[in-house]
Amino acid sequence: LKGQGNAVRHCQQTTGHTGGGQLDLTFGISPEGKVVTPKVALTTTGNPKLDACVIQRLERVQFPKPMGGVRDGTWSVRFV
Repeated sequence: LKGQGNAVRHCQQTTGHTGGGQLDLTFGISPEGKVVTPKVALTTTGNPKLDACVIQRLERVQFPKPMGGVRDGTWSVRFV
């Protein structure tokens, strides 16, 4: 998920998040390469709107079609 820095910064700016924290997400990748069932595995941001925004941005990501059906993915974002 390299290259998603602008999306994360957008979420920080639109939610007014200025603190630190960490957001760990789990999700599936469908046979078509789309993100499915993204969930918060851990958050220390203290900002539910920020977490929701990052999930919305993740849902827009298109992965290459995985071999063998749905695959699992994780994404950790650290805010400083």
